[in-house]
Amino acid sequence: MKKKVLVSIIISLLLISFSSVALADTDIADGDFTYDNVSIKYSDDKIEIMGEMTNNSGEDYEMAHFIITLYKFSDEIIDVDDIFISNFNDGETKTFETIIYKDYSNYHHDFKIQFEDGIIKKHN
Repeated sequence: MKKKVLVSIIISLLLISFSSVALADTDIADGDFTYDNVSIKYSDDKIEIMGEMTNNSGEDYEMAHFIITLYKFSDEIIDVDDIFISNFNDGETKTFETIIYKDYSNYHHDFKIQFEDGIIKKHN
């Protein structure tokens, strides 16, 4: 019985180390933008971050630039990456994805996404 439990624990730990997914399913606003349904998939050599962003800025953007900051739960910054969303009109929700090619599979993360800057569309 003890061997079965031990084997189950080892297999579970191995599966977690190969890939795990964290979800942040709450709407979080940063000024005029809101992100939702964010998932973070960890593997041995990268982190894939996917989600949805809504533009409530009152502006249409040719390109919107966001910064995602990954933290340890101790609030220590461990990485920063860019997210770009093109042709992002006011009131629109678009998906985004970014990949960080580093092995952070042993860390549990918190994150924050902030609007950095953008190119506003010119309307004639």
